[in-house]
Amino acid sequence: MALGGRLQLTWAHQLRYRQSVSLDHERLHWYRDTTPAYRLTAEHIIPSLLKPFARVTVEGLEHIPQTGPVILAANHHDNLDAYLLMHLVPRTVHFAARPDAFGTGPLCTFWRWLGAFPADAWGMRYALSLLDDGRVVGVFPQARISPELCDASGAVGLLALRSGASIIPVAISGTETVHATCALTKRASISVQFGPPLTFVPSSPCRHRSQMVADEILRRVGVLLGEPRSSHAEPAPRVDGPTSRSHATTAGRTSGGVDGRG
Repeated sequence: MALGGRLQLTWAHQLRYRQSVSLDHERLHWYRDTTPAYRLTAEHIIPSLLKPFARVTVEGLEHIPQTGPVILAANHHDNLDAYLLMHLVPRTVHFAARPDAFGTGPLCTFWRWLGAFPADAWGMRYALSLLDDGRVVGVFPQARISPELCDASGAVGLLALRSGASIIPVAISGTETVHATCALTKRASISVQFGPPLTFVPSSPCRHRSQMVADEILRRVGVLLGEPRSSHAEPAPRVDGPTSRSHATTAGRTSGGVDGRG
């Protein structure tokens, strides 16, 4: 019995974590264009699965540029966060994901179908190439799931400084409260708020500068969450567009489901 349990756990572990230390990035195919799997997941699977369990409200979708390079920078409470943003954002989002899940077989294939890439040194170069092509890249500045806003990784600052892309701070709350029992009791309440875009003057980033920019981006996420943080970024970012707009797309307010994707 114990042996069977160990074999089952080993099989599940191998689905999620790469056994080898290194990943041969060039051997794998990375999907830059929207795939059928992305459309199916974002437009059908996610809203269908969420509707019985959660009510989603969305604000600030109008802040996302319709064209050009964009970095979505969000807090990270739950594994659901990336899938939720895939559904809500009307453009294809390429997410930086946990590196050790690539090279695992089924999970690696599925994530690549969704346009994801590993958050490692190769992945940062790949993200810059996506931004250079005018695409949307999604990152979690904390680089891990955390119930609180902890320290930011300097990687998002490096992307911002090298690309000059518009950075959209995104505040997500409530995804960690979605459980199977919500379908039988009270549905969870999820809130997603997109803030006004930030634009940092492109420059050759050093570690100190990248970290300051990353801290400023996370601070803007904290403001949206109502958890203000002190900022050490200098100079202050150039903010494009109005900062006081509060028009909301009422995802789920009338139907009780999930909406917001064009």
